[in-house]
Amino acid sequence: MYSPVKVLASSATWLAYTMATEPTGLPQTDGAVNKPVWKRERFCQQYVDHSLGPRSKRFCQNYYYTEHFVSKTGWGPSRIFVGTSNMESADPEDVEAEMMYCASALDAIPVFVETRFSGSSLPVKDNSTSANLKELYTYSQMIGDIDRLVHHLRFFSGVIADGTKEFAKIALFGHDHTGRIAAWGAMAHRHTFNAAVSSSTPVKSVIENKDYNDLVAAAFENEMLGGSKECLEAGTRAHDVVGKRIRSRTGRAELKQVFGLRKTHLKDFEDWWLWSSKGLLGFNMEENDPGCTSPYCNVAKICSKMTAVGARIKTQSLKSQSPHWLTALATIRKARLSNDGTRDITRREIIQKARDPTNNDPEKLHWFLKCYQYPTFETCDHDSNCPWVRFDKSSKFFFSMCRDAFGITEEEVREASTSINRNHGGKGMNDAKKIISVNGEVDPWSSLTVAKSRPRSPVITIPGASHATWSSPKNERQYSDFKEYYAEVYVALSDFMSY
Repeated sequence: MYSPVKVLASSATWLAYTMATEPTGLPQTDGAVNKPVWKRERFCQQYVDHSLGPRSKRFCQNYYYTEHFVSKTGWGPSRIFVGTSNMESADPEDVEAEMMYCASALDAIPVFVETRFSGSSLPVKDNSTSANLKELYTYSQMIGDIDRLVHHLRFFSGVIADGTKEFAKIALFGHDHTGRIAAWGAMAHRHTFNAAVSSSTPVKSVIENKDYNDLVAAAFENEMLGGSKECLEAGTRAHDVVGKRIRSRTGRAELKQVFGLRKTHLKDFEDWWLWSSKGLLGFNMEENDPGCTSPYCNVAKICSKMTAVGARIKTQSLKSQSPHWLTALATIRKARLSNDGTRDITRREIIQKARDPTNNDPEKLHWFLKCYQYPTFETCDHDSNCPWVRFDKSSKFFFSMCRDAFGITEEEVREASTSINRNHGGKGMNDAKKIISVNGEVDPWSSLTVAKSRPRSPVITIPGASHATWSSPKNERQYSDFKEYYAEVYVALSDFMSY
């Protein structure tokens, strides 16, 4: 039975367990923990624009691979498992744990590719303008990169058996953004890719996505996570106080003082929204970690604080309660931001970075994808259960961000959403086969992921887990919590990868 989920901590390669022969069933034993040696390569014949084919200019794309798991005893060429970096420089430490588990069981070669516009894999240098991103930073281009790269890997060349050349079986892996590359890549290139494992991957674009924060609210009420009705009420009431304060000059001055904000904060209505739209706890429900030890790092610890405050001040008037709620939020937020070394940034700073053609940081790429490649905005409106500061039509703030950062209009956003759903089939995935979807039961993105198994495309749901929390466990204890689900992935995948 699954024990409480532990959050990711960016260390997957230690999961390299050696296994000797061609598997005929579930892996029975794990050998000693043994980090594989990764080789770094550059593929300098990658197309800048796949729509031009051979007429395209070329650029160099980084990738890593390891033959640590390859056995000499199996039938057919070594299988190839491909993952991609998530808007950052490729680092083998970030490879999905489920990919490494399956590679060790199936004698596969893991390959980890640096996505275009990340790290030093740049189709255009110092020229990441909105126009170039619209043409070159698309899912079609990213999928094209993977397809072209694997055809040039020396271990893709196959083996001769009985006079017939047998090519390697290839599976794609990813979660969230990279999960779309995996799932949609397997759909688009069925003759190249034999399967995909896609974890916590929203695939349906819903521009005004109220379900996200409704599910966050449900998590703070979920007793299995340490939540309660009283906790949700306390958190909502505290954010209601902020919502009232933020609309007056004296109220904003108080918020700046209590939360320790810079003078440049809360300059206008749109900045108010950016500061408060994800909640003021310094906490992202996607990262909920029941076993964490740092301050206020999960639902249970936050709820313990908020319900204690609520119980202490419940006999006071609403006006007298307000300062206590603000102090509670600020205490939690400051502890969280101090622990992870981040600080609040303003909307203006995000826009300035987005407009800088020399800048390719993940924040910029994230917003571009959100505006143009997968438009889905987590709204927090008055007619919802959102526990944060609520606004009228909060989607207007997302549209203004897309417009001011990239020159992308609301009409373009809506057209992109329609196109994504039409081309990829939304949650139905155009009835694509051999795509394994792995979901967390309490993931706030779960309403947009593939939720129902289809023939030859199973869905695995992990109880109590949030957003891809199984993909990067940091130690053997956390790995053990998810091992039975890696095994489920292995069973489904091995059926699609047999020779």
